[in-house]
Amino acid sequence: MEAKGGAPKGVPGRNNERGANNGPSTCAPRDAYQPGERRQPHSAERRPGGAYPLPPGKTPRHRETAGQGLAETAQPFSNRTRPLFGQSLVKAGHIDESQLEAALLAQKKSGARLGEVLIASGAMRALDLYRALGRQLGLPFVNLLDEPPEPALLKAEELDFYLTHRCLPWRILDGQEIFVASDPAAARRALEEAQRPALVFLTSPLDILWSLQKRFRHHLTHRARFALAREAAHLSARRLITPGLKGGTFCLATFCLAALFFFGPAMFGILNIIAGSTFLALSALRAFSLFYGIVPMKAPREVRREEELPVYTILVPLFREAAIIPGLAKALHALDYPPDKLDIKFVLEEGDSETLEAAKAARLPSHVEFVIVPKSKPLTKPKACNYALAFARGEFLVVYDAEDVPDPRQLRMALGAFDEGGPRMACVQGQLMFYNARENWLTRQSAIEYAALFELLLPALARFGLPFPLGGTSTHFRGIMALTHLIVDANEKRFSYIPRHETSPHRDFRAHHFRPSDKEG
Repeated sequence: MEAKGGAPKGVPGRNNERGANNGPSTCAPRDAYQPGERRQPHSAERRPGGAYPLPPGKTPRHRETAGQGLAETAQPFSNRTRPLFGQSLVKAGHIDESQLEAALLAQKKSGARLGEVLIASGAMRALDLYRALGRQLGLPFVNLLDEPPEPALLKAEELDFYLTHRCLPWRILDGQEIFVASDPAAARRALEEAQRPALVFLTSPLDILWSLQKRFRHHLTHRARFALAREAAHLSARRLITPGLKGGTFCLATFCLAALFFFGPAMFGILNIIAGSTFLALSALRAFSLFYGIVPMKAPREVRREEELPVYTILVPLFREAAIIPGLAKALHALDYPPDKLDIKFVLEEGDSETLEAAKAARLPSHVEFVIVPKSKPLTKPKACNYALAFARGEFLVVYDAEDVPDPRQLRMALGAFDEGGPRMACVQGQLMFYNARENWLTRQSAIEYAALFELLLPALARFGLPFPLGGTSTHFRGIMALTHLIVDANEKRFSYIPRHETSPHRDFRAHHFRPSDKEG
């Protein structure tokens, strides 16, 4: 369930109630650094195995040492004995024994990597952790803010590869291409499959995020604005009036005017019958939906164990909403989902410095990342979400508004609905409810309208397999590929609706789940 917060007194507020959960983000320490800040350059102790390639124009002091260092990085996982990574962090003073014990316990439950758990819990900054990981693996750690990749090596046609594998080319030294990645082993396998062997050094995921945003900002903006119109023009509103529509409208208008001129009274009677029939049909549908509101339905079962929970991406588009940041941070912190499996992205507009500063000051959890959308028109949240989709890592994805207060177990409930619906279920719609329904007459009327829509009408439409409108918030998707297929081939997908569920700190929550019919729709 999600409660919409932040509405001023006397203005209707909304609650978003759903059944779904969120996914992780390996690198997004808010305390590590922010756009425009500089981090300390590399020191000698951060270059295990000798020197590594320097930017063009700089010559290593000892070329032989540099060559030896490169040779070592080609086989970073040597057979020499190393202490366990957690113990090495304790020995280096990054964490204490109690923090390590808590992280190992959380890792055992969630099945995530130790580093992801430490970052998500706030025990370590991503920058410090990846430096330490570089020393552990015998890999050079590259700070991309101080030593950015060569622009000529980054190609727009390879952007999807960089985003998928969280790696990018950094330097070429003596004919040897060098990549940087947050997971060097996985990046090396991907490069080998692409028949593009290269050395792979270590960097933090946040470094890769900001490097790709900086280099491809215009390309990503163009994709966010025009991808749908280019790939599925018939579903895009970019071209509202087609020649066929113009011709059809003209013919219909001509026919209606001629009919009114020659058969005026009869035409008015026909129009009244059509309008009256439409109104009665809608009224009958709303009346029939009452049967689905008074009969409780079975809630989705949460069948996944903790270690089976997937990464869940949460997109939160923000624009001039600095005052709502503290409440939003509290709501996201209350989500009952492993923090190391949450990929939360605050999507901010370039130039909205007030909201950005408020987000920095909120001391957000380490799994929250900032995505800055370059200035372009239209200045809308849908475009901002399209831009941020390129950086989403979750198997499932949900969009929240700044004032949303989701039920803590919503993400888990959404997974239960997806599991019950099977792999063909592409989307789960959550319920929106007002939190201040009893405040005054206006809020009561708005609450009644939302209750009629989300507790009665939408469940009835879902039960009959009929199309129903999706809200712009509290809507969960089965990952980016499912979202793409949903846009391109909507008739091949099924939809599910999760009505309101109650929660209380003193009793278990209840939920109603309406499964789609067996019909395609």
